[in-house]
Amino acid sequence: MRIGLFSDTYYPTMNGITHVVDVARRELEDLGHEVFIVCSDGGILRNKLPDEDHVLRVPAIQGDVQFALFFPLSLLKKIRELKLDVITFFTPNQLGLMAVYAAKKTHAVLVGQHCGDVYEWAEFYPLIVPGEIAASAI
Repeated sequence: MRIGLFSDTYYPTMNGITHVVDVARRELEDLGHEVFIVCSDGGILRNKLPDEDHVLRVPAIQGDVQFALFFPLSLLKKIRELKLDVITFFTPNQLGLMAVYAAKKTHAVLVGQHCGDVYEWAEFYPLIVPGEIAASAI
């Protein structure tokens, strides 16, 4: 199967969600699946990121956590071209919303995983409103 893993947090940030996404990627690849990761571009650290096959990065801001700024239409085109069978999201922020939207538009199976302490990050949730507005306009 072709599987997309969507997460606001991935390398170069190191935390539990990054670890969970990376373990999921490795295990799924070991089972013979083709895995693509859709994640933030690392914000101000983006110039330190190596080019990686199967990793699609979305412009983001970097703070205590990374937040994707918007969902570029060009990214949806790339996601359509990947012909993903399953889309999994790990964070309920911008990229989680993007995963839901992409799954709806591409008819992929959608899986959500709860990998973080929602109460701990609740103060950041108002930052996802611009993405919600953009996604609803498309």
